[in-house]
Amino acid sequence: MKDPRFIEACKADGQKIERLIRRFYSQQARRRVFVDGGAHHGYHTSYARQFFTDAVIAIEASPKTFVEHLNRQRSMSVEGGACLEIPLNVALGNRARQGDTIEFFFSEEHPGRSTVNSKIWDTWSKGAVRYEAPIQTAVFEIDDCKDYLTQGATIDFIKLDLEGNEVAALRGGLRTLKEDRPNIVMEFGLKPSNEAEYGESLDGFRQFLAEMGYRAIAPWGDDVTDSMVAGYPFWYVFLLPQGASFDANLTLLKASYDASLAET
Repeated sequence: MKDPRFIEACKADGQKIERLIRRFYSQQARRRVFVDGGAHHGYHTSYARQFFTDAVIAIEASPKTFVEHLNRQRSMSVEGGACLEIPLNVALGNRARQGDTIEFFFSEEHPGRSTVNSKIWDTWSKGAVRYEAPIQTAVFEIDDCKDYLTQGATIDFIKLDLEGNEVAALRGGLRTLKEDRPNIVMEFGLKPSNEAEYGESLDGFRQFLAEMGYRAIAPWGDDVTDSMVAGYPFWYVFLLPQGASFDANLTLLKASYDASLAET
């Protein structure tokens, strides 16, 4: 069941869902390492550094946007005892499916829509985004964060805004999802009508969640794991690990939603 009030409010104010995401991860019980996949200029990077203790790993594939990210983060004064930031100019994905390097398409007009999959935006709004000639960039996996960057600390939250490469990125984090059980929020544009362009199916995504022991939850708290195969009405979804922490995480998400809905 969708919540048209919230969906319409987010269409009018695109930062509304981003503020909900901030509320959620800033109050979750475990906060050691944050993976900011698709960090862009660092909206979540700078905020998360105030609440996570070990590191925020900021991953941005666009070289131009990456440099802007570095400059903006350098010029910002982060309040409190900010944790370490580890910035990476790579594409988050899955080497088993995508190879060691991948083509990355940058949009001068719409930098935030730059992507490794130039077909995706045409499925949402044909011709709305024009891309430059692609460059090759390295494919980095969520499990690489765990293997090389966390020094044994758990990855407790993952944010994925990868313009269509989110599911592939999750497939590159199997060990992290099984061992660390992070909460996840991801942009989600996969629909019955664009599975071919994504190279993923909704049923395959549902099976992946079942194998990993996760449930897909809409921002307003509904479990949409099984209903997503018919289409999902929003552009972000939370993935919460099943087990001892599930009820507390769901309660926190609902409280974050209530606070976001009540914003003026």
